[in-house]
Amino acid sequence: MNVPEKVIIQDSKYLKENNVKILNQNYTEAITSAKEGDFVYFDPPYIPVNQTANFTNYTPNGFGLVQQKILRDTALQLASKGVNVMLSNADLPLTAKLYSNPEFKIHHVQAKRSINSNGTKRGKVGEVIITTY
Repeated sequence: MNVPEKVIIQDSKYLKENNVKILNQNYTEAITSAKEGDFVYFDPPYIPVNQTANFTNYTPNGFGLVQQKILRDTALQLASKGVNVMLSNADLPLTAKLYSNPEFKIHHVQAKRSINSNGTKRGKVGEVIITTY
């Protein structure tokens, strides 16, 4: 996909004029300066939908259920400070249970997937967008 240069320049201008920071680092470090009114989006490794879809190795130690719970607790801590938090994950009963705290609002969406080792399994999959606002 080619993004027109005009779009890149417009986006760059918007980000600069609105003091938007995009960070690429461990989320525990990235959130240290988050304050009331800020917006934080987390895109963690999703909870696997089955045993063969276990792609959780974003870090050397993996990103399993323990890390999912820590991320959930982090989102709650940020929300308690007035930070607007959004995160995404797989639409699974475990995800709903993990984010059952009334602080969270779960929005069910269908996301198109174009990559899968099995071509017949490509297409729309259930995901959730979870917000604290």
